[in-house]
Amino acid sequence: MFKRLPLLGLVAILCSPHQASAHYLWVTIDNQSGEHGVTRIFFEESPSAGDGHYLDHFSGTSKTWFRSVEQIEPELLETSDINRGDERWLEAKLPAGVPRSIDCYGKFGVYKYGQTNVLLHYYARNLGVSTHEDLHELGRAEHMDLDIVLFALLFGVRPLAVHEWYLAVYVDAVEWAELPNTLGMSQFADGGIMASKPYVATGKYIQRMSNYCADCRYDPAKACGEDACPFTTLYWDFLQRHRGQLEKNQRMVMQVRNLDRKPAAELAEIRRRATAVRSQLS
Repeated sequence: MFKRLPLLGLVAILCSPHQASAHYLWVTIDNQSGEHGVTRIFFEESPSAGDGHYLDHFSGTSKTWFRSVEQIEPELLETSDINRGDERWLEAKLPAGVPRSIDCYGKFGVYKYGQTNVLLHYYARNLGVSTHEDLHELGRAEHMDLDIVLFALLFGVRPLAVHEWYLAVYVDAVEWAELPNTLGMSQFADGGIMASKPYVATGKYIQRMSNYCADCRYDPAKACGEDACPFTTLYWDFLQRHRGQLEKNQRMVMQVRNLDRKPAAELAEIRRRATAVRSQLS
């Protein structure tokens, strides 16, 4: 008998120190439907199935993956929007394979709670395992976007808040290993003990490493202008804000030189736009 380990309603509030009301994301399995079962994904304001109103905001940015011990490489599932009576959910047919993990991740976007704008990321999974070996193999969260790591550092999120979020999301996270990796390698908050340079990049890096930019209205090559990529803007702003420290780092010499080649007027516009980005999200 496989143990079902659903992970429900996890939310990462990356851009605000304020508390916000939670939404709930959960992944269920119906083994009686389809050849190998189907997964149903609910996203609601309360921890029970409802009319799926919030799927309108969530489904366009969410992705669902299937993994098994035999097929460890994640397979992206095609989901359908299902309405049945007063309930609504996303549904996908499951491939063959057990033990298995169905992971769902989505960006709810900027959402207003009272007077506070927060950037919300949701992650949930249904994990069916029977042994510790299976748990170790499938327990890692897959495809948790690297843009979270990049954006948190560029934006200026408190490193301890990022650390606490990782502890909540990763089923195999243990603090003695996760904390130095998050504070040191991810957020460069230990003064360079764990990593020799900060893990920062422009939107061009995301464009090279993923397909996220294909349908995005922002231009990853631009740091200024209405169509400037926020990652690119915040990257050059990050270099400006920390130039005194970064110019002493041998691995950042070229980046600082590229920064110094930019005209003063462009640097001022980057700072202005970076301030606007932070104002919109916090």
